[in-house]
Amino acid sequence: AFSPNIIAHAGLATNDLPVTVFIFLTFYCYYRCTTHPKNNWNWVLLGLAAGAALCTKFNSLIILPVLLIISFFARNWKAYTPGRIFLSLCGLVVIIFLTYNFTFSEYFISGMTMTLRDVKLGHDNFFLGEHSRNGWRYFYLLSTLICTPLPLLILLILTLLRIITKNQILSRENILFYLPVIILFVVASLSNKQ
Repeated sequence: AFSPNIIAHAGLATNDLPVTVFIFLTFYCYYRCTTHPKNNWNWVLLGLAAGAALCTKFNSLIILPVLLIISFFARNWKAYTPGRIFLSLCGLVVIIFLTYNFTFSEYFISGMTMTLRDVKLGHDNFFLGEHSRNGWRYFYLLSTLICTPLPLLILLILTLLRIITKNQILSRENILFYLPVIILFVVASLSNKQ
């Protein structure tokens, strides 16, 4: 609650914090699906959370390929039955249909198309006294270092050191928790839209 990023967005009427919550819920539900795959409600909740993220902000579309990538590394292939994947897709479609008044409306399609076009073309950016149309690859790294409180950065470094020294880098839990963050961070850094 006392994070500068949370405080900075608290007074703004944007959808950045809600989409952050839904993306976090999506990956948490995915974690629950891999740890308790027989509970079909986990798969439905995964679809509902992903659908809510997509309906909150179109650029959250990136979570779908990220889920596929971490599925490859999660090494729990027995969990991914066609029925369970269908439950997740049903949850995703239900949320989209409810949001767009029971139609896969042209608003959803046109919004998704505009977002993909904007990501490809980029837009005007201003950072550290410089102007750019394509952004900077170091933008998110430097912004994170500047905006994150020092105690949290120290805690993150200590956590990473502990994982490395305990040789737990490739454990399923660490992959499920850290790989999505790393992928999203790298994709955002390589994007023209910052």
